[in-house]
Amino acid sequence: MVELLAPEVTARALGDALLLSAAQPVSESTRARAVGEWLVRWAGERPDTVFLAERAADGGWSTVTYEAALARVEALAAALLEAGATAERPVMILPDNSVATALMMLAAMHVGIPAAPISSSYSLASTTFERLGEVARQLRPSLIFVDDPARFAPALEAIARATGATVPVWSAADLAALAARSEGPSESARAAVNVAFAALGPDTIAKVLFTSGSTGRPKGVVNTQRMLTANQESLFACWPFLATTPPVVVDWLPWSHTFGSNHNFFLVLRNGGSLYIDGGRPVPGLIGTTLANLADVGPTIWFNVPRGFDQATELLERDPSLAARVFARLDVVFYAAAALSPATRARLERVAREAGRDDVFFTSAWGSTETSPLATTAHFATATTGNLGVPVPGVEIKLAPVDDRLELRVRGANVAPGYFISGGGIDPLPLDEDGFLRTGDAGTLVDPERPAAGIVFAGRLAENFKLSSGTWVSVAAVRLGLVDACTPLLADAVIAGHDREHLGAILFLSPAARSLETRAVRQSLDTAIARYNLEHTGTSERIARAIVAPSPLSLDEGETTDKGYTNQARVLARRADLVERLFASAQSVMSATETVLVNPPPSNPQLPAEPAAEDSAHDSTHDHSDTDIPPAYVPFEAGDSGEDLSAMMNASIGGWNAAMGLRFLVATASECVAVVDIDERHLQPYGIVHGGVYAGIIEAVCSTGAAVAAKVHASVVVGLENSTSFLHAARAGELRATARPLTRGRRTQVWEAKILDDNGKIAATGRVRLLVLEEGAAIAGATVRG
Repeated sequence: MVELLAPEVTARALGDALLLSAAQPVSESTRARAVGEWLVRWAGERPDTVFLAERAADGGWSTVTYEAALARVEALAAALLEAGATAERPVMILPDNSVATALMMLAAMHVGIPAAPISSSYSLASTTFERLGEVARQLRPSLIFVDDPARFAPALEAIARATGATVPVWSAADLAALAARSEGPSESARAAVNVAFAALGPDTIAKVLFTSGSTGRPKGVVNTQRMLTANQESLFACWPFLATTPPVVVDWLPWSHTFGSNHNFFLVLRNGGSLYIDGGRPVPGLIGTTLANLADVGPTIWFNVPRGFDQATELLERDPSLAARVFARLDVVFYAAAALSPATRARLERVAREAGRDDVFFTSAWGSTETSPLATTAHFATATTGNLGVPVPGVEIKLAPVDDRLELRVRGANVAPGYFISGGGIDPLPLDEDGFLRTGDAGTLVDPERPAAGIVFAGRLAENFKLSSGTWVSVAAVRLGLVDACTPLLADAVIAGHDREHLGAILFLSPAARSLETRAVRQSLDTAIARYNLEHTGTSERIARAIVAPSPLSLDEGETTDKGYTNQARVLARRADLVERLFASAQSVMSATETVLVNPPPSNPQLPAEPAAEDSAHDSTHDHSDTDIPPAYVPFEAGDSGEDLSAMMNASIGGWNAAMGLRFLVATASECVAVVDIDERHLQPYGIVHGGVYAGIIEAVCSTGAAVAAKVHASVVVGLENSTSFLHAARAGELRATARPLTRGRRTQVWEAKILDDNGKIAATGRVRLLVLEEGAAIAGATVRG
């Protein structure tokens, strides 16, 4: 086990609140003036140590040492000053994580120009660019950095429209040219860089990080040099092993978010470690890339979101040799952004033990973009996954009563001064009467008599609601308990019931569950929900009704983030029809362990007829007690049998699909995945994939998924409309298309698809509308058959 700070917490009353702080002070003597001092230090002490690495075109790692990184950063910083970039107008950075992106961020911060990395989903996945335009209007950037101007051309046009100005654009090629200049910056340029670097102070704005905007317009959180350096000193105090074991990290978490950027990136830089940029993601098809990179590098710390660990665990269990390489020198497994299920943690611990590592430290932390982000961390062994730890040295936590719960509020050098205002101003944060940041998160002490035992997350204050009885529902506790009870069937659950008599749940199936036969999934969920209800008998905990969502959580629509956080309010708003269906039908009273259907689709052959309830004396106006409400359950939407027809599709493939070289990996009524290996037949005269190929692939995966959904009703589908957008050019490698349904009605279906290239970049997106016909209908003079 790694060396950790002993958890010692002081607690005192502050009015009607409880104030917690670490007993140990944070060291002020070791805190850097600015993050650039870390780079300067290691360039001198460890010049040949790898600082940054990314996959090269040949598949190997392309590395940059600390000495080389400092030279490139100073050259870029000189070029930024010569280009007229200023502290009032940040550098806007659009690409995902890369060595070039890292050097551009560090160069801007080195001379007091705020760096503003923006989520690539705003630039590459959006069709309206509404959020990107809002961000650009707030920043009024002095310069925009992209890796490939052609790939970001639509986004750059949107920024110009939003700001009404032409902003200089630098590309990765420009950065490479600057770095390759043998003469380097002039003496006067070097002097200007040195003067600007020496002028940096604790209050200098280092970065602007934008909140997700899921509850309103994105807000640019000001990150000062003090925030970033103080945060890392707090973390170092909790993890003293970093002094003798510089971190080696393989990480995909985006630098447009505080977890991947302020926590992970600067952890590596502060402690002279090495960061290998991971091209994987916690999604099917890319999680394997992450594991291959982990096995290749052998990290000391593994950061991920719970969804990533969920998907990785299954693959590691199947391949002990892979697990052995991943855990070879792994000391810490760190999850954040959401709660890791106890079942996943237990399985991952077992994998580690079988790999010969029973000393791996599992931990988590809590904070926000406004706290840069670390506020609490579990720097001690925990038996469960819900423990957020205790305040880190230098940070105070206030547990303030709000309605029936305690809000977690934060005070310390890590807290942002406010939100960025166009022109370089700062809109102060709304602090409480004692100067604490109101986070909107709730928490409780694990043991009120022993504060050092940690804090348990109790959900967002805004997520909780009252039942019609006036009883408050702790959404986070109910959700975590339900998902845990239904392991491994659920990816997540959303709890509904505001102003209603009882609780309902929208269930999102795990990939493993989606591959099973419908009846088996239903029976397993019935049993799991009944088991959960036996232990949670109160109306504020008991699940009275449940419905399986017809499609997974949508990243594009803000239902989930790329870190795996599920936005409960967004899901309930987008899927209001499911909520109405969930609570639409009055139920007869049955035994407490029996499950009944709400509005079962009468024509779904996968579902057996339900027995009539024996006791029908109570109607919807009956005041049910906690002991007589049965769990209610709605199975898949009509047309989803869970059957995977990919093998059958590949065996009988022909026509245009065969001409494209399409191979199906998944073909179900809720998801269709196919791949195409690019060769000469797919290219247009400029040597890139023809737009018609993208449109054809999208047509194929959308119509195949829709056909599987229609099959259970002995129906067929034909396309009515195909809208395809080309976002990124590809010349070689594999194209992977994934389609999922937006609607699957009896008469029409609408499916949406994305095509990713080998690097996980979105090459094209599209939407197909299809008409559902009964078998035997005539099209173009011929009878269609299923």
